Amino acid sequence: MNRLHILQFSQQLEESQAREIESLLEKLEGVIQAGVDADAGTLEVEYDDAVVSKFQIADFLKSHGYSVRV
Repeated sequence: MNRLHILQFSQQLEESQAREIESLLEKLEGVIQAGVDADAGTLEVEYDDAVVSKFQIADFLKSHGYSVRV
């Protein structure tokens, strides 16, 4: 089932980082769409929860140096 979550980043983001995060997430299996608002520090991500969970997405981002609150 597809889910939509909005997650808050723990750090301030630059626009270039926001685009990098979107690019990274779109390569992660199960992620359908990802959008980052650098000014608000939020991630809106649509994903198939039969393939990936919000916790796996958070762990994936952490492995790339980005921390989100789940």
